[in-house]
Amino acid sequence: MAELYTLTFSAVAPGASVTKGILYLPAASTQPLRVVSLDISMDGSTSATFWPLFEWQIWSGAFTAPTGGTAITANKGNGEAQGKTALTTGAKKGTFTAEITGGSNFTTKSKYLPTGAALPYQWPLGREGIYVPGSAALYLRVTTPASFAQNIAVDAEIEE
Repeated sequence: MAELYTLTFSAVAPGASVTKGILYLPAASTQPLRVVSLDISMDGSTSATFWPLFEWQIWSGAFTAPTGGTAITANKGNGEAQGKTALTTGAKKGTFTAEITGGSNFTTKSKYLPTGAALPYQWPLGREGIYVPGSAALYLRVTTPASFAQNIAVDAEIEE
């Protein structure tokens, strides 16, 4: 079984009428990663007429990482990870001051979520997950409606 690492963050407030990245998760150059669990929730502090759109994007090639945000650490999540260090470094959360640019990308999943709702994604059967090749990155982007004023929390589990 592969090493399992968890990444958790909360209280990201992207604002209204924006399209912003809120999670940047790069794979090491020598090791791909697989996202096996991704949970998104909103606090429901206000209602919105329209739902925000979440997009999971895979970026590869000569891309430039987003700037700003806050670093998050991959924490050990299973026995295989004990005594090892995650190869994935440089993960960040937040509303970035500059978005990811360059390279090439594709959207692997996109979902509208009701405000105040939660979306748990787990891939337990064979750990299919979202595959991120070495030197590529997973980028979670949200497009919010005009009346959006909620906080977003994301929990991810990855295998290396």
